Amino acid sequence: MLRFLIVLLFLFLSFRTVSQVPFTREFRLNEVGSPVGVNDLLYEPGGFLWLATDDGIYSFNGSEFKSYADTINAAAVALTRYRGQIIAAYENGSVARVAKSRVIDAPAFSASDREVISLGSSGNILAVNTEAGTTLYAWNRYLQLNKSLGLSDDFVYETEIRSDKLLLATDRGINIITRNGGKLIIGYLDQHSGLPDNIVRVLAAVPGADLTWIGTQEGGLALLDDKRNRIVPVRMQGSWAWGQINDILPVSATEAWVATEADYLLRIRRYGDSIDVVPYTFENVRFNKLVLDKAGNIWCATNYGLMLCTALYAGQIRLSDFRLDHVSSMTCDPEGTLWFTQQQHLFKLAAGSTKPERILQAKATITSLFADQAGSLWIGTYGEGLHRLHINSGKTEKIQIVRSLTDGHILSISGTGRKVWVASLNGVEELASSATGKEVTLVRHHSRASGLSSDYVYQLYADRKGKLWMATDGGGVCMYDGERYHIYDSAAGFDSKVVYSLAEDRSGTLWAGTLEKGLYRFSEGRWKNMDWVDGSSQRNIYSVTAGKDGNLFVVTPEGIFQWSSEKKQYRLFNRKLGMDIDSVSAEKVR
Repeated sequence: MLRFLIVLLFLFLSFRTVSQVPFTREFRLNEVGSPVGVNDLLYEPGGFLWLATDDGIYSFNGSEFKSYADTINAAAVALTRYRGQIIAAYENGSVARVAKSRVIDAPAFSASDREVISLGSSGNILAVNTEAGTTLYAWNRYLQLNKSLGLSDDFVYETEIRSDKLLLATDRGINIITRNGGKLIIGYLDQHSGLPDNIVRVLAAVPGADLTWIGTQEGGLALLDDKRNRIVPVRMQGSWAWGQINDILPVSATEAWVATEADYLLRIRRYGDSIDVVPYTFENVRFNKLVLDKAGNIWCATNYGLMLCTALYAGQIRLSDFRLDHVSSMTCDPEGTLWFTQQQHLFKLAAGSTKPERILQAKATITSLFADQAGSLWIGTYGEGLHRLHINSGKTEKIQIVRSLTDGHILSISGTGRKVWVASLNGVEELASSATGKEVTLVRHHSRASGLSSDYVYQLYADRKGKLWMATDGGGVCMYDGERYHIYDSAAGFDSKVVYSLAEDRSGTLWAGTLEKGLYRFSEGRWKNMDWVDGSSQRNIYSVTAGKDGNLFVVTPEGIFQWSSEKKQYRLFNRKLGMDIDSVSAEKVR
């Protein structure tokens, strides 16, 4: 179990360097688990989701669904927040507002017998988009826009409300509405203007750019230059092959996610007017709407219910013929190559590949790996000591400087510069490589006799300042600064004798995972025990490590916690459903 979680943790840290697919979790709205189509989503900054479904309006707090009674008897198709209230629209044209426990009809906004397609709002303006045009409400007044007033088509899929104009997505292109004094000016963009398809279903503003994503029924994507009101065709390899676009979720100026009718969730990366498309297939799933919460989760409204997708921060590497519970060690070298072991067998996986290459078979189980900056992979085994693989030449050598490295049990390897540190059952060996990398010499043997707090070191960690930190069994945390040892005990705020793991985050803060004493943080010379989300600090922490993005990963018996110090949010990954994902975003560490 411990090995599985640690290996999985490393997959989280390096998944962007290799082919991967996101984790997903499906939520069903009823106790029997039968499908209920979700047509629209609205995310509230407090963490709530509102759902417009075939069975009416629901809210979701991360663990429970709540149904809101109504007397409308029709599928809810759209949601928006307007002047502090949640507004819902129904397939039969009814529009209502959501109260504390029920939905109350709002006839002032209703579209009588017209089918409502979507809702839009900005400031004091509410747009009700229907098959017979769109109606704008503001300050107890309304304006109906349809073909009789100059629209290119009555079927309006979506309205984008801007400070200087309105953009309407219709069955006959985009309508751009501006005002000149008291007169409405309507401009048109269609295939003659550069649209790939006249049926425009989605409009979505690009963050940090004067651009709008355009999603069509059959022609794929395009961009609108908001300043010039001109279509910018996008270039891509091949033709659009993923069907009708139902929604676009921009997450940055250069990245967006696209929901389609035909089983696809698409990751779009923009490079000027060119795009790369990475498709993820979900059999028989129709994606209707995408929203992003503040913890980085993508929530998807589908024909089956609600789906959570981790694509922005975590994924899995699917390798055929390999079992995670047989993986005994793993590391990434400076070139982004993933090295891992299946008991005695060493494999490497190049960035972007899904086909591991077998490199060698050791005589004993490989317990630890460390890739240095000089192009060597250090290999620790259980009973066969320490070996070094020269990555470029493929040659291996056994390190036989001292007996503990010749036939000992290697627990951990770390290094900085030309220094390599190796922990066995009898302390720590400090090694140095020559400038050419050909020779290895013993610098010093570290043990209790020389000042270590324990001979049994679970993990070595060389920090960015060159100090060596040691997680020990029986001696807590010990640090070697190159001249002397520093042992941290209760006087320094550290109250655990058994430490499994150490890690340094992007800010330089050190973290320690302990046996039954939880997680500790080191700052300004003192350790502080961190309360968990439930207020408890008494739990096992098997492993701690930090990603390049500043996130901290903590492995516990309950699963893997990912902590973002920037967002003050956590995510929990566990194994309830193979790879289940806790959906609640909240503070984990105080």
